[in-house]
Amino acid sequence: FAIDDASALTLSGADKDNYKILVRDSSGSLQDKADGMILPNLTSAIEKRKLYLRLSELGVGDDSGTQQYDGKDQADVGLKKKDGVDEYEDGFYDKDAQTGKIAGDTLSLNIAATAFKYANADVGGSKPVLLDRDAQLTLRDSAAGNYDLYIKSGDAGTTADTPVRAISTDTDTLVITGTITPAPLLLSATPVNRVYDGTTAISLIDRKLSGWIPTDTITKTYAAAIRSGSISGSVQTADVDDNKPVTITGNLLLNAAYKNYALVYDTTKTVNITQRTLTVSADVPTDRVYDGTTAIFLSNPRLSGWATADSITKTYAAAIEGGNISGSVQTADAGNHKPVTITGTLTLNDGYDNYKL
Repeated sequence: FAIDDASALTLSGADKDNYKILVRDSSGSLQDKADGMILPNLTSAIEKRKLYLRLSELGVGDDSGTQQYDGKDQADVGLKKKDGVDEYEDGFYDKDAQTGKIAGDTLSLNIAATAFKYANADVGGSKPVLLDRDAQLTLRDSAAGNYDLYIKSGDAGTTADTPVRAISTDTDTLVITGTITPAPLLLSATPVNRVYDGTTAISLIDRKLSGWIPTDTITKTYAAAIRSGSISGSVQTADVDDNKPVTITGNLLLNAAYKNYALVYDTTKTVNITQRTLTVSADVPTDRVYDGTTAIFLSNPRLSGWATADSITKTYAAAIEGGNISGSVQTADAGNHKPVTITGTLTLNDGYDNYKL
């Protein structure tokens, strides 16, 4: 102890004026009383204040109490949140007048990344959280040295108030539970560019999976992971265009050893659909006599090569907007079985943009 205000040390009584107050200092000498003077033989102990941790106000992962599978048994524990911020000021509560944080003290809870864990890393719901043997659950900030951290009775399966360190064993199940959700496993494939066929179906090749947890020891291949099912690709419309977004869907099932993953399908793939070729043909009604020209008369013009799945009217008259065709042979000379070349200036009507002549 030290004298804070020497003027407050006074004598009383009828003979007070016959005496004066002297104080024996740390060297043993008697000295007049003075502010700040140490009283060496007068000591006292100030015990640390108990600070109780509300384990029921700790939560796992995000606001829903979940965390995604990452191959580790570590539990992502922190103060529960409400509207994205800590719901509780600091995670402590006052059990009685002799416990709890003193107003004005700067004090907070430090939860190290390795403080809590699950019994295993696997996906599951309402998994008990354990306080790890090497837990780092401590107090920090300027007033930390004035407090001991305790856990409320019952919060750790105990029947008495318990210092945090006293229950730091692998077998101490707390009131905290959490859910580990599957990690997404991305299924992708390469769409095959094709000619217009009137359908929205797209062929897929080179199927593969990505998004594996690096530390996982399972075989990380499509063949090993997929138990059954199939996938398919499609575009929104059948029409010709470049870089058309491809939707990959399927009913694939993962093998049991891959329970910690959930399949998601790649949404970034595109495909090119090009115009389908229509062939223009016609009849040569009769052979003719040599007339010195290469011109050949044609009749009954028609189109072939339509996409079977197309619902448009598949006739020459409906498809052709304008122009004409003509026939010719390479030379005007007489001859049998002379090849006829058909040429023209035909254009297709609107609605036949998915074709070319």
